[in-house]
Amino acid sequence: MGNLPNRVEINREVSPTDGELVLLDNHSLLNLFNILERQLEGLNALISDKELKSYSQFCVDILMELSDGNLMERVPRIEKRLTELATFIRGFMEKESEHLAFYRGIVETIEMANARLDELKEDRLAWRDIPISDFRSRLNQFLSATERVSRGKFYFVYPPEHASPLCYRVNFTIKSANAHLTAPPILHDTIRDIVANARKYSPQGTEIRICLEEIEPDGVQLTVIDHGIGIPGGELEKVVDYGYRATNAMDRNTMGGGLGLTKAYLLSKKFNGTFTIESREGQGTSVQLSLYPPT
Repeated sequence: MGNLPNRVEINREVSPTDGELVLLDNHSLLNLFNILERQLEGLNALISDKELKSYSQFCVDILMELSDGNLMERVPRIEKRLTELATFIRGFMEKESEHLAFYRGIVETIEMANARLDELKEDRLAWRDIPISDFRSRLNQFLSATERVSRGKFYFVYPPEHASPLCYRVNFTIKSANAHLTAPPILHDTIRDIVANARKYSPQGTEIRICLEEIEPDGVQLTVIDHGIGIPGGELEKVVDYGYRATNAMDRNTMGGGLGLTKAYLLSKKFNGTFTIESREGQGTSVQLSLYPPT
């Protein structure tokens, strides 16, 4: 996004507390259970079911538990409860079709939550060969769930389609000499987080461009470009601070905690990379980070 005059490579000292680090580590799950709780509350408003209300409270309880450091001990119980919830919702799907799209959206969110829980069981910081198809499918699954939660407020389209007034056009380019990229699995989280930010702060009908590519020596670089509200020039470095939101975004109800850029920035620092933001208020933002494997 070379026409944006405000550009900075951030080297700011960011030192989250232990409790904040736990929330950063569980950021994706936090967002998913937040979405699931909203979906269940919305469905309960339509059909008013006592058991459905208990599942909604389960989501609230999990959101509270994500603030401590013992999540892994609870994973089996959470997975069991999610399986029960999926069975419960599919029971509604078999009985009537009036809210079928709603039911499918909830089941999709449950599937994504289970996938995140599975990710917790692996070393997400260990570099390995990840198929290019995985990067595409995981992002598409996330965007599909996000679209369903909006209940028709917005949609995503992909090239060669062009964005209509209600759509975001997502253009995802992956540059690799192989059918895989070598990277830590946590990069999936980073892509989702930054693309989610791009969507939240961009008007419908615009394009979100994502480029994931190999760089020398043996590194990987992610660039996400939007045409949204931008970031005030004096605040570019602050957006990586824990929980910080730019002043021109304060009035937007994004249901997020302002953690995505902090998490991405800390990841770039952990893997000896760079983190650059280029932006102009009212025109858009480009976020670029690089990662290099440990030596």
